[in-house]
Amino acid sequence: MRWLRWSNTIIFWGWMVLGVDAQQIDLGTGDIDFMQLPFNREFVRNNGISAIHVEEQVKRSSQPIRMSGVKRSYQFDREGNCTSRSSYRQRYGLTDTIFEAYRLSPDDDVLQYDRKDRGGFYRETFERSGDTLTICSYRGKSYELEATWISCEHQVSRTTNSGDKTVILNENHLPYKSRERYFNSSGYLERMVETYLISMRSQEVTYQYNEHGKLNFRRRLADKGNEEWSYVYSDDGLLAEVYHRIDGDLKWRRTIVQDDFGRIAAILTLDPGTEDISIDKFTYEFSK
Repeated sequence: MRWLRWSNTIIFWGWMVLGVDAQQIDLGTGDIDFMQLPFNREFVRNNGISAIHVEEQVKRSSQPIRMSGVKRSYQFDREGNCTSRSSYRQRYGLTDTIFEAYRLSPDDDVLQYDRKDRGGFYRETFERSGDTLTICSYRGKSYELEATWISCEHQVSRTTNSGDKTVILNENHLPYKSRERYFNSSGYLERMVETYLISMRSQEVTYQYNEHGKLNFRRRLADKGNEEWSYVYSDDGLLAEVYHRIDGDLKWRRTIVQDDFGRIAAILTLDPGTEDISIDKFTYEFSK
């Protein structure tokens, strides 16, 4: 969905064209959030998937596998767009349910995002005019009708010789942050720099690709340390493993297990320090 280009954490869309429907996770985003997986629209549509359900299990060292109490669900329309997400967590006898929904335009741009949880109701609206994208936030205690305006930000983008630059303004139209992206001659995102204009604190992310044009390395330089992600692919080109390191120390390793149809059957996350394993088991519903 094109709204992913508006996010600060998901930063590039559409560089992988050939064979795109063979990979369930959208590798074109450049930044894979495994808690809110960006699914490949063509894969979902071509496989007739209407819903994906994920149930988390935990394997502690020297203990049997047990349920963690966390479940997530994703709903899709017939074009493969994710129209809603929900998560369910039960701990210590309390249940916390989060529901998220998107209202799309005919061009699949997100016009409205809603979120409901124990904290209340939250909404964002998106409106584009020329080179400016305006994002307004609203919050209410429990119901949509109680939602009141919080603030708006305005993202003004322009194309440069080597990429693009976005200046982000607050509700008073005063700039407070900038985001610059640089692309190589093939159109792949190579570097992104975000800078807070008052404190001048910045964060830089760089990207590298393999000979097949797939993301294989990402590095983020920030105040909390040098973060690195390495992406490993199987012989048939599917994402198989992801390694996450901070200042050179391995923090986790994820293994993606495929079924016979190329769908994700499970994602295993290993903590090398404790050897604990988190297991996300996937089940599917299909359009009739």
